[in-house]
Amino acid sequence: MATIHELLYKSGSFTDLRFDENIKKLITGMTDTYQASVDLDITYHLDGVELNINQAIPCSLIVNEVVTNVLKHAYDEGDSGSMDISLIEKDGEIELNIQDDGKGLPDDFKQYSHDGSLGLELIETLVSQLKGEYSYNSLDGGTEFRLTFEKISVRGSGSYINRGSGG
Repeated sequence: MATIHELLYKSGSFTDLRFDENIKKLITGMTDTYQASVDLDITYHLDGVELNINQAIPCSLIVNEVVTNVLKHAYDEGDSGSMDISLIEKDGEIELNIQDDGKGLPDDFKQYSHDGSLGLELIETLVSQLKGEYSYNSLDGGTEFRLTFEKISVRGSGSYINRGSGG
């Protein structure tokens, strides 16, 4: 949240922010926190995507949850690995892809995801707010998280900040 507030302040808009910049700052902060446990090489492929604050906040929280899961579960302490982050905007559709080369999903992941994992419930709720779709997929050596949603200008509490006072 602090990263979002900082970027909004710097943008001068208070309603829209460059989400690609937010992703880099967010992930850098997270990996610095976990740096003692995993040596992670991160590659970014990011379109210059500007999102309304009402989409940027849930999307940032999703990135935070997914990357936290990678840092906590994809590697053993002292491991090194790689993570690839892509953000694409095409014809009003946003696609976010986070891929790692870690352990992959556990065999019982689908059951685990339906048994009330707080993190997965949070992701599901936030994706619902975006009116998007997401998936987790095991790869040959790793995991892929994919999120897609339509970019829209959502009206909400953040949309009124720029209006000032007076009536």
